[in-house]
Amino acid sequence: MATPWTRCLLSVLVLTACVATEGRPLPPSRPECHIPCSETDCTVDIICTWDESPDNIFPTNYTLHWNTSSKKEHFRTSGSIPREHAPIHEKLHVWVRASSQDGYADSEPLEFSPEDIKKPPPPKFSSVSHDPLEVEWETVCEKLSFSVGQCKVRHRIGEDQAWREPEDGLYRSYTLVDPIPWTVYEFQVRCSCDETLMSDWSAVSQTRSAELGDPVGEVDVWWDCGLFPTSSDCYLTWKSLPPAQARGVILGYEVRISDDKDTPALINVSATDPSRKFVYDGKKWRSTKPLKNVSSVSVSAYNALGATSPSFLPLSLKGNQQNNPSIYLNMTEDSLTVSWDLNAQLSDDVEEYVVQYKEVEGSGGDGFDWIKVNNSKTAGFTGQFKNCARYQVSLFQRLLSGEVHHLKSVIAFSHEKPPPAVSSFEVSSVGANEVSLVWKPVPLINQCGLILHYQIGTGTEEVHNESASLDPLLIGVPAGIIVMVMVIFVIVVGLSVCQRHGKVSALLPQFFEKVPDPSNSRIFDAMSQQMSEPFIFICIPISGQDPKMSVLEIVERKPQDFQIDGLTGPGVVDGCSQTECPNNERSSEEHDRPGCKDRRAEYSKMIDSDEDCLSSDEEEFTSGYEQHFMPTALEIVGI
Repeated sequence: MATPWTRCLLSVLVLTACVATEGRPLPPSRPECHIPCSETDCTVDIICTWDESPDNIFPTNYTLHWNTSSKKEHFRTSGSIPREHAPIHEKLHVWVRASSQDGYADSEPLEFSPEDIKKPPPPKFSSVSHDPLEVEWETVCEKLSFSVGQCKVRHRIGEDQAWREPEDGLYRSYTLVDPIPWTVYEFQVRCSCDETLMSDWSAVSQTRSAELGDPVGEVDVWWDCGLFPTSSDCYLTWKSLPPAQARGVILGYEVRISDDKDTPALINVSATDPSRKFVYDGKKWRSTKPLKNVSSVSVSAYNALGATSPSFLPLSLKGNQQNNPSIYLNMTEDSLTVSWDLNAQLSDDVEEYVVQYKEVEGSGGDGFDWIKVNNSKTAGFTGQFKNCARYQVSLFQRLLSGEVHHLKSVIAFSHEKPPPAVSSFEVSSVGANEVSLVWKPVPLINQCGLILHYQIGTGTEEVHNESASLDPLLIGVPAGIIVMVMVIFVIVVGLSVCQRHGKVSALLPQFFEKVPDPSNSRIFDAMSQQMSEPFIFICIPISGQDPKMSVLEIVERKPQDFQIDGLTGPGVVDGCSQTECPNNERSSEEHDRPGCKDRRAEYSKMIDSDEDCLSSDEEEFTSGYEQHFMPTALEIVGI
């Protein structure tokens, strides 16, 4: 049975061993060695390479070690072994040591004979033909007194980054079967000599395949209507015809534009010297100005031997209110995948779907692309998408009839992060059972992601989610309308208040005027109640038993617009403006002017009367006020 002292000593030893293990470096990879040959001999030093361990956290030194059958060990800090230390007929044992302040670790050893690690230089291409597409090369095996070994060839299309799987078992030439017509291809070759290692890949040889004939297929044509897919201000755009369809040198494009009257106009766009109406960014063509009053467009590409079939595209983009698809996005900095769900019964009439993305802040053709798919309900894009930039992804469908329908648009971000804090938040009103809150939405420029909702916390630790489903592209428009309405409201209220205090400027229009208007008086409302029982429900009760006709209510009403010489406007009364109406100090000729009677005189002659009506003999003695404002008995009965 172990004593406490023994257990303590064992723990110390285990801890020491763990510390020593943690500080010791990790071993490097097994080395790879070869003797590089020139075009004349293979007498240089042996070159060895290895991979260092990326997990070493402490400073680490690496040394190359070797020995022969004599067991004498040598080492160097560089990755080469002197040729005199490697006898031709002896085996070499080689390894790499990683050393740090806490110890060292060795790689797995490599054993070889110097005769077996000779590596010839890469071959060189000697000729190339276009039809058929064939490449030939030469090696230095015979110059090094070796027989020719086997070779490998790989190729790729010039625009691609990835090489196709290499063809092996070759010797001096390679023929590419069924190349894409008039396409740039790149080739590389590597060879070995008899009893040597395989050489490195040769330099790239670039060549173009031969033309085959007329271009085939159709040009991929589309409209760039900005952030509003059904807008009428759209730019025509199309993609360059792919080499597989071009089958030769594309000399240009024929663009046929039809207006609303179906009158076609033909534009020839040269591939080498485009006009000012179209620009080319290396992949896509685009009109410099939006096309107005256009019903449809067709584009065809042509080479020296023929042209493609015209690709037809109607300008009429319609919204589809019968179907609201669900769109799913997966966006990274390098790719965008779009998928969607649609009503199955609408798919029978669909010829193709078009998925488009456009950078919200972008202009022109920047940050804009589209893909057309037939039977699939998913589409993928590759490219460089900016961090925190907003992209609008739109889905369209083209029917067999030729109509194009815009189905839905959503916002996507290549990289999202939490939104900033709400900058403005306050309580607008507090009621018995509710509280009204007001806050300022996060500006679009500060959103690095799509805000789904705002969270509102209360003192009871309860959190409420308020949806932020308003389209971020349309936030600016309602905000502008709200501000405009508020400004107009403030102006109207301010003018009304100032009017009541008699402080309205002469430069501002007068919205209300104070006049004694018996037709609006509560007294006549009450009299109409007594005279016309069927309308009693709209009458206002009066106070008093015997009202006087001269007791009038001062009410505010808007001035009516009257015509003067064909014009209308506030302040124009009885065929003349208020400034034209005479006062008591003007001439009698002006007083006799039709429709311009003295209002002040009419007011000054107001008479109290208890009579219900005036006879025709008394009309000439009636004041102007009563003639103008007082209702007759017939009018009162009519009320």
